[in-house]
Amino acid sequence: MEGEQESPRRGISGYSCRLRLRQHIASKKSEPAVDGHPELRGTWAPTIDCPRGRFLLLALACAILFFGAIRLGDLAGYDDARYATEAKNILRSGDWLNPTNQNLPSLEHPPLFVWVQAIFLSIFGISDVAAKAPSALSALGTVLLVYWLARRLLRDALAASVAMFIMLATPYFVKYANHAMTDVPTTFLFVCAMCAWSLVDRDPRWCLPRHSCLFVRCAPGPWWIAIRAGVWPPVR
Repeated sequence: MEGEQESPRRGISGYSCRLRLRQHIASKKSEPAVDGHPELRGTWAPTIDCPRGRFLLLALACAILFFGAIRLGDLAGYDDARYATEAKNILRSGDWLNPTNQNLPSLEHPPLFVWVQAIFLSIFGISDVAAKAPSALSALGTVLLVYWLARRLLRDALAASVAMFIMLATPYFVKYANHAMTDVPTTFLFVCAMCAWSLVDRDPRWCLPRHSCLFVRCAPGPWWIAIRAGVWPPVR
C-alpha cells in the first residue's frame, strides 16, 4: 500500500522536473547570441559575454603581466645592458645625436629606442625598471592594436579576443617584453603600420603614418645620413 501511495507522488515530481527543464531550455534559446555565435548563447558569465568586458579583462591581464615582470631581475643580456648604457650616456653628456658606448660612438642602429629609454630614465631615474619600461609599454600597445586590427578585419569581437589572448600567451613575446631590447618595440611599430594600412582604403592619407612607422624603425640614424652626404665630421 505504501508503494502504491508513493508512486503518484514520484510521477508528479518527475513531471515537474521535466517541465522545469523544458522551461530552462526555452529560456536559453530566447537569449541573444554571443557575438553572432548561437552555440555560446547563455553559456558564459556576464562579464565574458560582453565584448567590452572580455577586452578589459584581457587588457588588465596584459598590464599586470608586462609591467609586473619588469620589476623582477636585472638587465638579462648584453644587448639590454648596451642599450641602457647608451641611454644613460645620453643623459650624462646631453648629446642626443651621438650615442656612445664605452667612450666610442655607437652609430650602427636607429636611435629611436635609445631616445625613448633616455626619456624614461630622465623621468623615473636611472634603474633597470625604467630601462625595460619602453619594451613593456610597447608590448601592451601591440596586444591592444592586435585586438583592434583583428576586430576590424574579421568583424568578430570573439575572434579579436582570441587573437589578443594568443599574443598574451606567446612565451617569447612575453619574455622579450621584459627585456630592454628593440624586439618588442619593432613589433609594435610594425603592427602600427599594419593598422594604418587597413585604414588606407577609407582615407589615403593613412599611407604617410604607415610609411613613417616603418621608416622610423628601419632607417639609419640621422648622423649616418649626414656622414654619407659629407656634411658631418667623420667619426674618429
